[in-house]
Formats: sequence, structure tokens, C-alpha cells
Amino acid sequence: MYVASAKEVITRKDHQCFSCLRKFEAPCPMVKWSGVYEGEWNSGYTCLTCEEIHQKITEDFNDGIPEGFVNECLERDQTPEEYLIDLETKIDERTT
Repeated sequence: MYVASAKEVITRKDHQCFSCLRKFEAPCPMVKWSGVYEGEWNSGYTCLTCEEIHQKITEDFNDGIPEGFVNECLERDQTPEEYLIDLETKIDERTT
């Protein structure tokens, strides 16, 4: 995916996170992004936790991260925040 723009904003409306699919009520800090994927223009919002997860794994997804990616990675009853902690632990273990 070619990302044309991405910036942190405070939302004025409720939005669903593109990656974890949770609904966030306004006002809420989120990353608003837009870009081209497979020749089509896309835009959306990502929560800050999922944005941090994306930044840690971005090298694995040269073509972009699919919708609902973090949601699909979660164990039963696991939150994206818990997943991020697990991911950081695994990364730390690999680098030590």
C-alpha cells in the first residue's frame, strides 16, 4: 500500500479502527490515513495501539496491512494492548 498521508487526529465522530475493528467514541486520538492499495484509493482510522503494532511489524507487510489484521491476531479475550505487550516481549527476546 502506498500511504499518501497519515496523521494523529482527535476525532469529531465515532470511528471503527481499521485493524482491531473496535469502535472508538469521539473525541478520541486516532491515526487518520489515506492511500492507494491495489489501484484503489482507501482511507480510514486506526487506533494508537494498532498503529504501534503496525510499526513493529511493518516489514512483514510490504503490500499493506489488511483490514482486521490485529483482530485476527488476538487470542480469545485478548485485547490489542495485551497483544502489543506480548509482541514487544517477543521482539525483546529476539534481540537479546
